[in-house]
Amino acid sequence: MCLEFKVENSGSTEFDASCLARACLVGEDGEVENVDQVIGTDCAGLGVEKNSFLDEPAPHPDEFVHATTVLMVPDAKPGTLEFADGFDRPLFKVDVPVPGSS
Repeated sequence: MCLEFKVENSGSTEFDASCLARACLVGEDGEVENVDQVIGTDCAGLGVEKNSFLDEPAPHPDEFVHATTVLMVPDAKPGTLEFADGFDRPLFKVDVPVPGSS
């Protein structure tokens, strides 16, 4: 799954955006799986810029980081991707639709 984000650092210190390269998938069945970034592939074929959060500088307070990540989401597994910071504090969620329903 290719995801493109523009994230604002609303905190008071630098934000380590590397946490946006991994997530947990909470399936509709309640099962939780770790989902990691796919290395060596990008979203360029979909018209999305090829810049990874791992390559972007950490944004200072009130600055933005804009990048993409490719995550290996299991086929036919609708649910919600949950992103958290390095301390496992929730940041935000992204719905994963039922395949073929977009």
